[in-house]
Amino acid sequence: MPPKKAAAKEVPQASALPSVEDEVELPDGIGPVEDPPFNYAIIHVVETSFGVEGELPPEGGEVRPLREVKPCQLMVAKFKSDPPPDDQLQRSTVVIDREELTSLAESEGGGSLAKGLRVRVQRERDVRRRRKINDARRRAIAIASGEEAPSHEEPHQGVDFIVFLMDYPSASEELDEAVTEGIFDLPDSWVSACLDGQTVIEEQGYDAASPEVDAPPPERHQEAIPTPEVLT
Repeated sequence: MPPKKAAAKEVPQASALPSVEDEVELPDGIGPVEDPPFNYAIIHVVETSFGVEGELPPEGGEVRPLREVKPCQLMVAKFKSDPPPDDQLQRSTVVIDREELTSLAESEGGGSLAKGLRVRVQRERDVRRRRKINDARRRAIAIASGEEAPSHEEPHQGVDFIVFLMDYPSASEELDEAVTEGIFDLPDSWVSACLDGQTVIEEQGYDAASPEVDAPPPERHQEAIPTPEVLT
């Protein structure tokens, strides 16, 4: 009987990249219109895992269950579950996680996650920058035509949009690949951060090599989450 073929590794489908709208042409006699300033920031959030004691089960018990919590995963899930606005560019924040970077790298013919990140960030920048330039041109056309100019608001954060980059790079090798790809030169500002705090650690209070000894309940204590190596 021939051996069974290994199941192909499922690669998440890449989400469609946003499209850059056509540039608004200025009629004769209007302009030139200076391109407005544009800048953005990347906030790199490194994943940390927390041990958290849950609630006692309804059937009772003396030991609270211990579960692992990964804040980055919760933040991404919350962002994706929120209903998107009719115009995606109304959101001033963009969340990019490892799953999306993997699919983007595959759609670009393979390569590093840094390559997928470059493609994603540059497209988001180009789309939003073109929209801002076109809005400035539409206002100039409306004013020159005696019409009411479209409303205009400056970004509240001082940047046009913020990318929350979740858990990449998370190791020294990935940091090196991001440097090689020139990722840190893309945004106007880059901030790396992690979520720190206390985690609950559970340890057995007996010698596992002596199974004949009755096992006491596991011992729990709290420890400070160490700073991820990629940030040191």
